[in-house]
Amino acid sequence: MRVEVYIKPSCSLCEHAHELLVLMRERWAFELVVHDIYERADWFAQYRYDIPVVVIDGVERLKLSFSQAELAAQLASATEK
Repeated sequence: MRVEVYIKPSCSLCEHAHELLVLMRERWAFELVVHDIYERADWFAQYRYDIPVVVIDGVERLKLSFSQAELAAQLASATEK
């Protein structure tokens, strides 16, 4: 499973999302890819008002503020397929 998270520097929601993703890697095996939206204009245009955004296997699953339980539910749902 591949999990991508779109973030920007100095974003408390982004830091929290990253911490949750690192924690979840202890339970689910997945590749974590972190994207800084300032690296590409298309990422910035698409996500600048919605970060953090979590994409699991190409499907946008979570954005903005979410809990550990919500993230766990999305990871579980993605592994059921």
